[in-house]
Amino acid sequence: MRLPEPMRRRFDNLEQTLRAEAQGKTIYYVANFGNWGDGLIRSGTLKFFAERGIDVIERPYEYLKKPYWLKLPRWLRKVDKKNSVLVFGGGGAWCEFWDISDDIRQMAKYFSATIVLPSTLQVDCSDVPATFFCRDEGPSQQANPHAIFCDDMAFCLGPATTAKEPVNKDGYFFRTDPESVTTGELPAHNRDVSEEADHMCGPEQFFAALEPYEVIHTDRLHVAIASALLGRAVHFSPGGYFKNYSVFCASLKDNFPKVSFHEEAFSA
Repeated sequence: MRLPEPMRRRFDNLEQTLRAEAQGKTIYYVANFGNWGDGLIRSGTLKFFAERGIDVIERPYEYLKKPYWLKLPRWLRKVDKKNSVLVFGGGGAWCEFWDISDDIRQMAKYFSATIVLPSTLQVDCSDVPATFFCRDEGPSQQANPHAIFCDDMAFCLGPATTAKEPVNKDGYFFRTDPESVTTGELPAHNRDVSEEADHMCGPEQFFAALEPYEVIHTDRLHVAIASALLGRAVHFSPGGYFKNYSVFCASLKDNFPKVSFHEEAFSA
């Protein structure tokens, strides 16, 4: 089973944009740091590069400390600006909860071009010298009209072809961090799986945590995406801002009919 054709066309466009910007230059990939959901983004991104024959040098994200000229990471000091392109990983790091726009604005100064992979863009990024891809066609583009729509990179992991049959009915995977808007106590067997590892971890055990359940209840975007790729039914709830609903409308609603969105936050 392949990804839906509209998704594949958007990833084709991403590849073309990246190759046009790079034009034989060295591509440095810096994954957005974060939890295990960001790990699915990173794994999908690396698979995208590998399948399309795009060679990259991956470097770790490091906070830039002021004064920037004195505190630059060693690898960044050695970049040949004229012959290097920065590709920064997608995610949700451009919002009121976690805004890294200042860091990327500074990092971009050391490259001939910068591309930000599909992200949710709540903040105004117009002064960041980069080509932005956003993972919705609604609020992110309203805040940043020049951003190009492309689906979340975790979709590049592709639909699961060997998923086991579920053995349990309902699984609850709600977030427990500042983005949570859940009211009341969460189910006793809730598992915030995204907090169990970081962005450097692979997707296998993440998928394994979801696989036993027929129906997944969550307000975690990447739990919803992974569950959709497994072919599970998903009851998807809002989070702290528009991210969940906008990605549902852009990528999940028409392509994964077993995913439904609940306009009200989950209430125990």
